[in-house]
Amino acid sequence: MWSLHLHLVVNVTIENIREGIQGDMYQCPIALALLDAGVFDSQVTHDFIQFYPHRTYGPPVRIHTPKEVKEWIHSFDYEWPVSPFSFSIHE
Repeated sequence: MWSLHLHLVVNVTIENIREGIQGDMYQCPIALALLDAGVFDSQVTHDFIQFYPHRTYGPPVRIHTPKEVKEWIHSFDYEWPVSPFSFSIHE
């Protein structure tokens, strides 16, 4: 039996922030940054982050949204000032 070990650094850029849509799990800045990091079909909510690490095979990766990411989403969705930031996903 094999397992997938994933380490992904997600960089939310000023471009992701400008292009992101508040309250949209597919087009928020974090979802856009995940796509920039090379994953597919990303979804981001306050409760979970889900994406496919490969385009053609395998199940999605689904993790609980880290606390610092939840706080950032909250600020963005309420139009409070936000800055670019990075976070890591380990699976």
